[in-house]
Amino acid sequence: MPSSAPLENPPAVWAGLNRLRAISRLVLVAIEQEDLERVAELSRESETIIAALKNHSGPSADAEFVRTLLDEIGQANRRIVEELKERMFDTSRELARTRETRYRLRAAGMPGPAPTSSILDREG
Repeated sequence: MPSSAPLENPPAVWAGLNRLRAISRLVLVAIEQEDLERVAELSRESETIIAALKNHSGPSADAEFVRTLLDEIGQANRRIVEELKERMFDTSRELARTRETRYRLRAAGMPGPAPTSSILDREG
C-alpha cells in the first residue's frame, strides 16, 4: 500500500507510467481490430518501459509500490499476448478444418452452394 506522503518518484517515472496507460488503451484498440502484431509490438514497448522504470525508481515505499504495479502490468501484458496467440491458432485450425471439409465434399461430387443473385436488381 502506498504511503500517504507525496510520491518521491521523478517526472520521468510519471511520464513512463502515463505512456504505459496510453499503451494499454492502444492494446484494447488493437485487440478489437484483431491485430496480433500490433498487440505484440505494444507489449514489447511496454516491457521496455517497465524495465527502464524499475531501474529508475529509488529505494522508497512508493518506489516499491510502483515496481509491484509494473510487475503486474507486465504479467497482464504477457497473458494478453498469449491468449491472443492461442485464439489466432484456434481460428487458423478451424479454417483449415473447414477447407479440408470443403475439399472432401468437392472430391465426393457434392454440389457447392447455389450461386447467389443478391447483387442482381430483381426490380428493374
